[in-house]
Amino acid sequence: MPQSSWIDSLTERLVVALVSGFAAAFTLALYPVALLILGGGAGGGGEFELGAHFYSFVFSKVGLLIVIAASMVGFCVGSERMANIFSFFWGTHSFWASLGAYLDDKQSELQTEHNVPLWLLIVLLFILAAVIVRSYA
Repeated sequence: MPQSSWIDSLTERLVVALVSGFAAAFTLALYPVALLILGGGAGGGGEFELGAHFYSFVFSKVGLLIVIAASMVGFCVGSERMANIFSFFWGTHSFWASLGAYLDDKQSELQTEHNVPLWLLIVLLFILAAVIVRSYA
């Protein structure tokens, strides 16, 4: 193996490790913001408290260890595989599309089998979620 290709490979791996660390830190920092936006205030302000707890978790030694681990994994697996890993956590992986298709199929099967209106199913799911949240509060 020529020396220049070895140095190029090492340089590429180091850059992937650096970008993976930044992407992990960015993901950890923005996750509570996404939680607040998706929560939409349904918990009566509890999202802010959950976000504060999550930020105290992220900006501790655990968050630093996650960023270091992402950098090490990025160095070991390379750019394409690391992009695949981050796509899973960001929701752009093909797994999420196939899961959505599977759930749509199951929902249409349930609707034809039991003839339950979709709006009633959604209302019952929200009631169930509210009961679960209240039991933990």
